[in-house]
Amino acid sequence: MFKLFGYKLDTPTASSFVQARSKIRPDAFRTLFNMFNERTQKIKLHKGYRLLAVDGSVLPISSAIKDTKTTFYKANNSNKPFFAYHLNTSYDLLECTYDDIVLQGNAVMNENGAFNEIVDRYDGPKAIFIADRGYESINSFVKVGMKNHKYLIRVKDIHSRTSVLRSFGPFPDAEFDMHVRRTLTTKQTNEIKAHPEIYKFVPKNQRFDFFDGSPYFDFECRVVRF
Repeated sequence: MFKLFGYKLDTPTASSFVQARSKIRPDAFRTLFNMFNERTQKIKLHKGYRLLAVDGSVLPISSAIKDTKTTFYKANNSNKPFFAYHLNTSYDLLECTYDDIVLQGNAVMNENGAFNEIVDRYDGPKAIFIADRGYESINSFVKVGMKNHKYLIRVKDIHSRTSVLRSFGPFPDAEFDMHVRRTLTTKQTNEIKAHPEIYKFVPKNQRFDFFDGSPYFDFECRVVRF
C-alpha cells in the first residue's frame, strides 16, 4: 500500500482500501479492457481477415448473490438452485487475445443475443466470426454480412426439428455444399404459404432487424454438410 501511494503519510489503510472497491462502477472494467487491447493489439490476418471465435462459459458464483438473473434451476432438479453467470467471449485465434465480452446472468442467458451485441460493437478490420451451435440465427447471419464480414457457424443438422435450416430444404441426406435462397417475410398470404421454396415466414417473436419498412427481405447463405 505504501509503495502504491508513494510512501505518503496519508496512505489509506488496507481496510479502507478494500471497502472502497464497492465504489468502482462495473463499466470501469470494460474501459480498462478496451484500453489494454488498444495499446497492445498487433493485428494478424488470415487471407485478409481476423479470425474471431465466439463461445460461452458458465461461471458459478456464491449462493450469497441471489437474484432472478443468476439464480437458475436445473431441469433435472428443479428444487435445487444453481447460481452462475454466463460469459460470452470473442477470441482472436491468431493474436491469442480476447476482443470482446458479454456477461449475462445464467438464468437469462441468450447466446444469440450476445453474438448480435458482439457483432454490433465490433469496429476492427474485416473478420470471420466462428461460433458453435446456440449462436446461430438468420438475424446474425444477415448482420455479419451487412457489415462486410463473414461467418462460419455450426448449426443443428437438417433432420433436427429446431434447426435453422429446416425451412430451407429439401436437402440431400448426404454431404453437400450449396447456396440457399429465400425471401423472408412477415406476411402469411395464400401465395406465401403455397411456395415454401420461395418464401420463409418470420414470426413477430423471432428477432429480425432488417425489414426496414418492407415486409420482404431477400436472404441467401451457403450451407455445407459433412
